Amino acid sequence: MTQRHHPAAEDFTAAAEARSFARAAEQMHVSPAAISFQIKQIEHMSGFAMFERAAATSR
Repeated sequence: MTQRHHPAAEDFTAAAEARSFARAAEQMHVSPAAISFQIKQIEHMSGFAMFERAAATSR
């Protein structure tokens, strides 16, 4: 397994490009919760939301 040096930055980039935490997680081989955690860390440090979140629905 390759060690990630800047996981928050990598996860942010993957989520922005995929426009989805779930798809980014799949690409990065981590859980969607791990992507969400890293994004929340960035948002906390910057003081503002980086992504507009929409509630997921199930049918």
